[in-house]
Amino acid sequence: WSHALELELGVAMPGAATADTMEQLREAVSRACPGAQDKWVLKSAFGFAARERVLGRGPALEGAPAVWCERRVAAGETLIFQPWLERLREYGVTMLIERSGEVQIEGVSDLQTNGAGTGTGYLLGRPPTTQRIAQLTEAARIVGRRLFAEGYTGTAGLDALEHAGGLHPLLEINARYTMGFVALAFERALRPQQPVLRTTEQFLAALA
Repeated sequence: WSHALELELGVAMPGAATADTMEQLREAVSRACPGAQDKWVLKSAFGFAARERVLGRGPALEGAPAVWCERRVAAGETLIFQPWLERLREYGVTMLIERSGEVQIEGVSDLQTNGAGTGTGYLLGRPPTTQRIAQLTEAARIVGRRLFAEGYTGTAGLDALEHAGGLHPLLEINARYTMGFVALAFERALRPQQPVLRTTEQFLAALA
């Protein structure tokens, strides 16, 4: 769903593809990542928070990543292939989709991830530039309207990635209450005068 929206809006990563056979997956990997050190990720269409995915590098799909893919293809899953983008900054846009269809943007969080792209926490007190906020808000409103058209209302989140080549605005769409809502609530309550890091574990401990 999200990849189809990326294609429609013209913001899909070069080389990104969906595939439901091993032949299609191997072709996508070899075409987009011909170099031995070219990194890539293969994801389940319903994965979230860096779960249900495998990482690899180079033009060959083999070993443990191939086994992971074979099991899911055999179960009838469609997988998403993406070349790896080196992160400069990652954003989490939170929104509320009203029953009327209005999309309320709650805010933009500063998501921190490790080298494998797994979320580790949030940096509070470092707002994006005005231009970046406008870009993220526009993308989130489009996503919110599409989710509403599918019959969804309630909280949702959109992850976006800033990399050397610019902004990838549709990294992941989560039709649920995300940790970004919690991070923004803490940021508003603490009002940090300078950037301060809070880990996911610290948020969970405070909520317990």
